[in-house]
Amino acid sequence: MWASYTQNNPGDHLSLQNDGNLVIYSAAGAPLWATMSSADPRGNTGTTNATYPQGQCTWYADQQAHLYTGAWLPNYLGNAGQWAASAASNGWATGTTPRIGSVLVIPPNQDGAHSAGHVAWVTEVYPSQNAIQVTEMNWNGNAGDSRRISPAFGGVYGFRYIYMNP
Repeated sequence: MWASYTQNNPGDHLSLQNDGNLVIYSAAGAPLWATMSSADPRGNTGTTNATYPQGQCTWYADQQAHLYTGAWLPNYLGNAGQWAASAASNGWATGTTPRIGSVLVIPPNQDGAHSAGHVAWVTEVYPSQNAIQVTEMNWNGNAGDSRRISPAFGGVYGFRYIYMNP
């Protein structure tokens, strides 16, 4: 069984694009869910990116980006909280609107992140609840990977997103 969890959003529609990507769009035209079958790989497409220490949130987010798109993020974007600014300075699209298949960047000391900030991988977007689902590693001292629902938009927390397929 499968669900997109995008219910209760009047005007949403499912679209099979010419490039083979299946996307659910909101009434305003924002992608809510996508197969990303047409993701345009960017960055290093090699077999590894050893920039980030294994077991850290930065390593995990980079691994998820690679699994999803076939590309690695730019080498060493700094501490997690610096990722959005560093990615933007490397020519990557960033913003405050969550998208499935993007990297959530939480600033230092916000929403439970420690002094270096935190990054996670966005797997679902729930516009009607102003929430996202993320997978992540090393959240709140959890040594493994985890999944949780988080508030989605910048607001008080100043969340930013790195878009893998803008």
